[in-house]
Amino acid sequence: MKTYFPANGLGPFLAQVLDLATFRNSLGPRRDRTHQTFARLGITPTTILPDAVAFDSDEWFYQLRVIRRADINGDGLEDLELCFTDRAKKGSYSAQQPLLVTRYSASSYAVALKYEVEGCPHDAS
Repeated sequence: MKTYFPANGLGPFLAQVLDLATFRNSLGPRRDRTHQTFARLGITPTTILPDAVAFDSDEWFYQLRVIRRADINGDGLEDLELCFTDRAKKGSYSAQQPLLVTRYSASSYAVALKYEVEGCPHDAS
């Protein structure tokens, strides 16, 4: 299995390379072609764990939590099964969704694929 994800430091790495335009999220109105990632939007991680990264501000909370690393869709590339949390601190918007994320080369963004995965345990917060 080929991988384009690092063995360590996956949370900060995803902040740099996860293409937010490849899945629905509340950041859509702030994005344009040059602002596709948390890093390019100027959103820096506030919590970095071995299997998760969180972005916590006065108004929003975002979290990417890695559930599993494997060739989930059988294409020979390592995929990440993630749970993405997207929650407004002011207002009622709160969403959590499972994502299958892959990366096709060492220079490409990580992209969410339309592929069903479990991703978000019921007790996730």
